[in-house]
Amino acid sequence: MKLVILALLPITLAAASPSQYGSQPSLGSKHDAAEIVQKYVSVLQQKEYNGKKPSETAEEIIAPNYQDFSDSVHSTLKQELNGQPLSRDRTQFLENVATNSKKSPPPFAQLESTNVLCAEDNVIFWSWRLAAVGSGKYPVKGTQLFYLDDHGQIYKSEFEFNSLAWGADTGQVNAYCG
Repeated sequence: MKLVILALLPITLAAASPSQYGSQPSLGSKHDAAEIVQKYVSVLQQKEYNGKKPSETAEEIIAPNYQDFSDSVHSTLKQELNGQPLSRDRTQFLENVATNSKKSPPPFAQLESTNVLCAEDNVIFWSWRLAAVGSGKYPVKGTQLFYLDDHGQIYKSEFEFNSLAWGADTGQVNAYCG
């Protein structure tokens, strides 16, 4: 009897523990996750996705209260690593994307997805590679977690990347070492 109770305990606890984010939709498949990532990339690259403008795609997949976090970005900008978001909402995120897309060369122009996985029902793991940042001498590899709300929109993103490669390609490493 003890074994039956012990075997059922994890199932009972899981059923009794509500999600900290409320009821979450299931991604369903790796294909669903990959489509969300493709749409996100189209927003970063400021390209249409299935005939929709980047701003329309962003409204579809990015929640109004979206926040993104990255110590890698803060370090390349020589900012304090204090856990503050890079963008406090979707509007600020889109302004940041528009600013980056005007750089020469645009950092996301050659963004390649290397893997997309469903980490949980509402979390996507995405690994990527940027072939041409700055001088393009060193490819920049990174990983990103997307957290989806109960509407299937990304409300939070956490990402990190090889900031030394980024710094070497953009001349920032020379500022630290030169």
